[in-house]
Amino acid sequence: LKLQFLYFIGEMSRRRSSTNMLGMEKHHVMLLYCWLASVICYVDRTNMSVAMVPAAEQYGWDKAMQGFIFSGFFMGYATTQVFGGILAGKKGGPYVLMWAVAIWSFWTLITPMCAHSVPLLMLARIGLGAGEGIAMPSLHAIASAWYPPASQTRYVSFITSGHQLGIVVSLLLAPVAAANWELMFYLFGVLGIVWAACFLCCPPEGALEFNPVKQRTVPWSALATRKEFWAIYLSHFGGNFGFYILITWLPVYFTQLGVPLEEVGGFTIPAYICAAASANIAGYACDTAIKKGYQVLNVRRCAQSVAMGGAALSLLMCATLPKEYASPKVMALLFCGALASHGCHTSGNMVNILDIAPDFAGETHGISNTIATLAGVVGNIYVGYVLPVYGWPCVFLTAVTVYVTTLCFFLMWASDTPQLRALSPTHEK
Repeated sequence: LKLQFLYFIGEMSRRRSSTNMLGMEKHHVMLLYCWLASVICYVDRTNMSVAMVPAAEQYGWDKAMQGFIFSGFFMGYATTQVFGGILAGKKGGPYVLMWAVAIWSFWTLITPMCAHSVPLLMLARIGLGAGEGIAMPSLHAIASAWYPPASQTRYVSFITSGHQLGIVVSLLLAPVAAANWELMFYLFGVLGIVWAACFLCCPPEGALEFNPVKQRTVPWSALATRKEFWAIYLSHFGGNFGFYILITWLPVYFTQLGVPLEEVGGFTIPAYICAAASANIAGYACDTAIKKGYQVLNVRRCAQSVAMGGAALSLLMCATLPKEYASPKVMALLFCGALASHGCHTSGNMVNILDIAPDFAGETHGISNTIATLAGVVGNIYVGYVLPVYGWPCVFLTAVTVYVTTLCFFLMWASDTPQLRALSPTHEK
């Protein structure tokens, strides 16, 4: 009886340590926190895309200046990716994510106050990008530490589906932007700070406790030279090139087709809903295929081919469609195809990071996202200068070329064999 009593007490203690006061498992609480952070992240990232039309009219920014302002975010975003990965390895992904949300939310909050001066606005955009750049590798570090390999694809896909839903929320605020574009920055700046405060006060059990491997050495040379990693880096760049152009410039594109700003959401939101749905469907499908015995590498190649091949085909149709058929409804349908295809991107090269470098997921994602973020800098500046001269067909065909070229590198070089291991498990699984 004494042994049974001790077992009962131990079992109750174990259950309390793995659940919160609402009865949710701690890894589900973490998943919810990460998903909400992803939603807020992309609302703050795309607010400027929705606000650009009234803000440009208010301050007299031409297309080149708009492209320059858009690129400011990516300048900051590219500089902190590797740093974020290193921090996640040293302090733990949850701790880094909490501070990242607080940092980028502060810059979101003060963006309207800086809009009267382009240098100050660029500083705010770079600060926003720097904060979000720290967050992205920490999410991969959390996925590697908190979720088993058999379910990582669907968990990562669910977290990243928050990106698309964040864009949907931002577009739903288009009528608010038309009336008072500054309000959306104040609203979500405060919301992000509230998220960080909630995470600090009510974190998932053990989230802010981290025991890294002693003498953990990051193999930077291997991360920088092996073709298996470059398959991820290049395909990440190619996927982001088209994706960043779409999420940044679609509101501008539809206003040029004659759609009022307050109605733009009706033409763009379905595409992001399709992307969020396809990301989750692809995540479950890939995990199921792997459990049934399909080779992991073939599953990743298939997902990446659907992502980049489907997006390339949709944008090719956008570029070659005769003007008399290019109505807002038809173009919205084609963009649904492009972004629904892109939703499979997470189940391809993004989760492949966890396949080949599970103990260095944060650092690997940091390098990959740094390279991929250059697509946002180059792509937005490129569109700003090319669009007034050559028009949208040139922009779409450029994205198609980048998609196809980088997909070929992934198909040739990708691997599913772990390339790197730490001296011992990075932290308790």
